[in-house]
Amino acid sequence: MFTILSSLLTICLAIVSVQSAAQHAPPAINQALRAELLEMEKLDQQARRAMMDGTPNEKQIAEIEAVDKRHSARMREIVKQYGWPDKKLVGEDGAHAAWLLVQHADRDPELQRQCLPLLQESAARGEVSKRDLAYLIDRVRVNSGQWQLYGTQAWWDSRGTARPRPIENEAEVDKRRAEMGLEPLAEYMKVFPQVYSNVKAVETQSYRTSDVSSVDAIIAALYDVISGPAGQKREWDRMRSLFVPGAKMMPIVPEKNGGFGVRQLSVEDYVTRAGPRLESEGFFEREIARRTERFGNLVHVFSTYDSRHKPEDKTPFARGINSLQLMYDGKRWWILSIAQESERPDNPIPKEYLPK
Repeated sequence: MFTILSSLLTICLAIVSVQSAAQHAPPAINQALRAELLEMEKLDQQARRAMMDGTPNEKQIAEIEAVDKRHSARMREIVKQYGWPDKKLVGEDGAHAAWLLVQHADRDPELQRQCLPLLQESAARGEVSKRDLAYLIDRVRVNSGQWQLYGTQAWWDSRGTARPRPIENEAEVDKRRAEMGLEPLAEYMKVFPQVYSNVKAVETQSYRTSDVSSVDAIIAALYDVISGPAGQKREWDRMRSLFVPGAKMMPIVPEKNGGFGVRQLSVEDYVTRAGPRLESEGFFEREIARRTERFGNLVHVFSTYDSRHKPEDKTPFARGINSLQLMYDGKRWWILSIAQESERPDNPIPKEYLPK
């Protein structure tokens, strides 16, 4: 779902006047293909605007996923038949529409990677917008777990502050942006929260209903979102949606000089610090036992876990207990905080917290 939310960030830039296919254009332009691309762009934008008009629901999300799937499949056919549909083939607006459809193909990163060198070749000939190219370069890099070059990809943190995703050699970013026809990053980030205020409302309110409908569901979602094989990107936006803004993740760890301390991490700290290792090494964590206490809308859970690099590993490399505080707001469940301690030889998990 949340790969969809990140695609909403390009809506305002993507809006162009959808003109009639019968409009006068140079004879070399393939008017039928141009009209098809403009129609697909129109459907792309309609589906996303519908979700931005209010709190998104699963029907709207499913519609966007279906639209993107159809468009990705068709773009594969178009690229195979024509190469990249540039200005000479489909006009400036048609080329922009083609870029938008690939930019939003986050569920088909292979298509994005396939199209990027074609777009780069066309840009070198002046047949596509360098601005569009910058956005796709950043999208491919972010979706591949790399830092972006131009700062076009941004998000709202748990405090509701708009921030660019990590940028490689950020000191030189404005020079690179200028080369691609982009305004300085500081100016972009000043305008970003105003232009995309509706996107912020959607992103900060969006979640999978099935993830937060019960205590069982939100705990299952927590373990699911951090687990996966080596090389698989995690749905970090999905994880963010489970936590109340300002939530803390607090591992209890031995100190070098003796005793124990606590590391207080925000969700973003966890994503930044632990995310790359989880994605590169492979990590599967599961709940093996649980003890729950509830008073009104407040729930405390001792969730015993074990961790493996692969699901088929016979022996876990770690075990421990996650102590979760949860809250029900009348509509959905939230994680308020997680305190965690690992099992050690001198600190075995008591029998009452293990499977019976």
